[in-house]
Amino acid sequence: MKWLIIAQSAQKENASRAEKFFASNKCDFEKFDFNQDEKNLKDIFEKIPNFDGFLFLTDVKNSALILSFVLGFCHGKKMPVLIFDEEKKFSELFPSENEKLSLKNFYSENELFNWLEKNIDELKSDCLKRANRNSLLEQGISCNADSFEFYLEKEKTEICKSILNSGIDVNSKTLQGVPLLCVATRNDSKEMLELLLKKGADINEVSEDRGYSPVMDAVWRKNYEIAKLLIDRGADLSTMSSDGQSILVLAVGNGNSKIVKLLLDSGADPDVKDSMGMSARGYASLFKNEELMKLMETK
Repeated sequence: MKWLIIAQSAQKENASRAEKFFASNKCDFEKFDFNQDEKNLKDIFEKIPNFDGFLFLTDVKNSALILSFVLGFCHGKKMPVLIFDEEKKFSELFPSENEKLSLKNFYSENELFNWLEKNIDELKSDCLKRANRNSLLEQGISCNADSFEFYLEKEKTEICKSILNSGIDVNSKTLQGVPLLCVATRNDSKEMLELLLKKGADINEVSEDRGYSPVMDAVWRKNYEIAKLLIDRGADLSTMSSDGQSILVLAVGNGNSKIVKLLLDSGADPDVKDSMGMSARGYASLFKNEELMKLMETK
């Protein structure tokens, strides 16, 4: 995140404090010594598009014009515009808490720097989201679940990361009703799965097409590694699919003994019946799969 500190000579101490604060929080910054001559105004107008946040340490008489320009540039982008308004004059022209801007007026140095200390991590996170979103839009790439699915199927993982880092809801679904976690699982993408979980995706969100949870999709894909990862993270094994199958019935149908053992060891019930009135134990017997039948003997 890169900040532009717009300061007058009377605010030298606060400007220095701001520089130290941004440096300690690993933010890029530039201080602009503001006056109102024509060259100075031209210089600052040219600088504005290069920054992600703005801190005004100026008086309203001299800088109302440049502040109006900054607010116009930031309109709808929710880029932070912070004003040190000790004399409470800016607030009359530019009220705080504008819905479309992160505009805030501060009436004391401590109020300003305490707020920055509390919110700097969130501001940096929002800045990263904007950067990813803008980069994708410049490439004609939408930031939604269907776009994530499209590029993951093409193994464009860097684009998928940018979509996830753009601020997209990690619990959003495709037009077919498939949650992002299920999309990642159906594409055997452990990397995307872990990133989604890290961002707080609901591990038990169920798809609207099959009624599968992510761990059920992993079993359907016969992907032991992803199934184990999801189970280790606390995935619910009691979900029934839209056609009435339990996860263990699904595993028995696939005939994957390693996954069946994983599910049994993790507490899956072999006697839960599906919509046909059959259980996983019953299917193992029906299929005469002695290996699976033996696995269930002690359960």
